[in-house]
Amino acid sequence: MSNLFRKYKWLGIVFGVLLVIAGVLIIIFSITNKDKVSDILAIIVAVVCFVLGAIYIAIGVMISLNNFFDSSFIYGAFLIAIGVLLLIERSIVSEILVYTTSVALITFGAIYLIRAILYIANKMKILYIIIALLIAALAITFGILALCYKGQLLIVLYIVMGAIISVAGVIEIIYSIRTK
Repeated sequence: MSNLFRKYKWLGIVFGVLLVIAGVLIIIFSITNKDKVSDILAIIVAVVCFVLGAIYIAIGVMISLNNFFDSSFIYGAFLIAIGVLLLIERSIVSEILVYTTSVALITFGAIYLIRAILYIANKMKILYIIIALLIAALAITFGILALCYKGQLLIVLYIVMGAIISVAGVIEIIYSIRTK
């Protein structure tokens, strides 16, 4: 898959632009439409799933022209099915998002805690250790708070998620442009 993105730079750029647009829309709708943000988020994620699913299916078609079977068809169909599910049952986004974000933050914090321990074991600079411990503490704290205060933190989670998606899109665009 990464070889395909290297071969067709425009795929990576289109993917990055889609991520940036989706992230910015999530932030804007999270701030302006607090009551309908989960519905809007479900629609945005569904559209992204449809577009990515179509891209994966197109990739599968291009690869199958060379008499090879690629699992891109399966990924594409799965993404389109997720998009349909999100359009039919929009409330699933807010229910799943809190739990997945909480678990992801706690896991991320645990990884940085392990990284800090490894920094100590390898006698790295104290600054690296402090930064790793700070990131671990913040991630674990926000993960536990997100589990405890689900409804109150939902808008903040949407805004943070939109920002992360936008940054990932910018990184994808820069990587695609710089890749030879």
